[in-house]
Amino acid sequence: MKLRQGLTAHRGIRERDTGQYNEIEYTGYITGCAMLATRECLERVGLLDPSYYIYAEDADLSLRARLAGYKLLFVPEGKMWHKVSSSTGGEFSWFKQKNKIKSNLRLFIRYARPIYWFTIPWFVLGRVIRFAFRKITG
Repeated sequence: MKLRQGLTAHRGIRERDTGQYNEIEYTGYITGCAMLATRECLERVGLLDPSYYIYAEDADLSLRARLAGYKLLFVPEGKMWHKVSSSTGGEFSWFKQKNKIKSNLRLFIRYARPIYWFTIPWFVLGRVIRFAFRKITG
């Protein structure tokens, strides 16, 4: 998660597994599709926030857990297959992009330092331009 860039991204998403993530290590963000949490943790920090509707709710929960003193752990032995964005029309659907931007803005309003509001718009604009270019060029 890169708050100054207005970006939340999954570790290794759309990458071929060549062993680059074979070590157990602490991380700043756990994707909701592969998250395990103890009951004690969820009772202390709360459940997924429904105000996000879709996207960034897992990043919000990860940040709340970290702020409460929990350490987030990436364990490479856990394997899963996830059809990314299948419920929102695919990777580059307008529905996905609109809701991802909306939810990420909510997340960054809550957690980003004020100075990051000078950098976030530029990074978001770059991603919007890249999305539009991919949509146009197919």
